[in-house]
Parts: sequence; C-alpha cells; structure tokens
Amino acid sequence: MNNTIRILQCNTDNLRYGVDYITKLLPKADLLFLQRFPKEYKEKLTEASGHRVFMLESCPKGNLCLAIAKTTGLITFMDTEAIVLPSHDAVLESKDEWQGCTALRTVINGVNFINFLPAYEFKNKNDECKISDFYRKSDIDFLLKKFKDEPTVIIGDFHVKPNADSTNALLQKFGFTSFIDDAKSFKPCKDKETFNLDKCISNIDITVDNVEVYDTVYTERGHYAISYNLHMPKLDK
Repeated sequence: MNNTIRILQCNTDNLRYGVDYITKLLPKADLLFLQRFPKEYKEKLTEASGHRVFMLESCPKGNLCLAIAKTTGLITFMDTEAIVLPSHDAVLESKDEWQGCTALRTVINGVNFINFLPAYEFKNKNDECKISDFYRKSDIDFLLKKFKDEPTVIIGDFHVKPNADSTNALLQKFGFTSFIDDAKSFKPCKDKETFNLDKCISNIDITVDNVEVYDTVYTERGHYAISYNLHMPKLDK
C-alpha cells in the first residue's frame, strides 16, 4: 500500500444533501469515514465504492450508522470491531438516534483507524438536560486512553470547536495531535459562519495536506464533507 491515503470524512446527518453528494465524491478518496449514515443506503454505497462497507449503529436500535469503506483494493482491513463507549446507557435512555455511543475500528498496515461519534449535550423540548457534556468528554477520554499505546488515527465529529480547552487537554494527556482544525465544515445556522467540529487525530507522526471542504451545496445548518491526503510514517514492525 502507498504511504499516502486520500481520506473522505463526513457527518452525513442522515444524508442531508442526498446520497449522490457522497457517491460523487468517491473518486476523490481511497478511504471513507462517515457518521450518521442511514442503514438503507449500505447497498448503494457498496455498489458505488466497489468494495465491502463496514457499518455500526452509532445509537443501538437506531437507523444511523458509522461507516468505513474503501475505493481501492490496495487497502486491506484487518480486525474490524465495534467499540461501546461509556455514554451507551445514557444514550439509549435518551432515545435520541442522532446521538453517538459507539466507535468502529479497523486496522490498516498495523495502524488502528477508528470512526468515532461521541455523545453530545442534548435537552428535550422542556429544556431538561437528557445528555450532559460529561458524556462527550467521557467518550473521548475512554477512547484516547484505550488506544494511547497503539499506533492510532481517530476520525469523526467530536461536537466541539478546536479551541475547546478540555478536549485539547485530553489530546495532550494521551499524546494525540489534531490535524484538520482549520477545515470549516459545519454551518451552525443560516446567519452564522462555518467552523470546525470534525477531527482527524493521531498519536503517530502522520502529516496531512491538500485539505478540501465540499461546501458547494446550500444548507442553513449541517456538516460538509472533507477530504485530505494522510501521509503515513514507516512503523517498526
């Protein structure tokens, strides 16, 4: 496998822009990490990518999933597994399928690649807090601690801006670096500017360049897809 992988990541928000928004970007990517991707489009994504798609419910018993896929036979997935996050029980109780409480891991060339959607703060229509920000932080802490001693790349929507001190403190504590903080990929509402919530973090000496945000579709609120070159270091076996 070439040491450079072209990554495409997107919190699809239940395919807010339609499935063609994603499939038309496949020629720009070797490896896909999608969040909130609906189950019923697995076959469509498999056909478009030409390879098997691995999916995991981000909220158990829900329709929205984490998905990892590839567009080239030069990449081999090994030891793909589901990871249950600390927020699991609270998310189930909230009955909010847009939450996340799982991660999906695969191994490529000896490196863990993890698709990640943690829980996020959620209030019901009566402004009662059903999920506190404690769970998002706990999910991040758990995953970083679990893989701190293994070569790892974690990709996903962390629900937090790059300047969030508590999240940055966790990255530093466990030896991870964040790489795409300048990619403005989330539109919070109609009258506000886009900013970053999506991350690619790693505890090995990767480099990232040629970052593109696909913001040509109109939205009043939502995530845009991001692609970039991820250059892998040579690891001692």
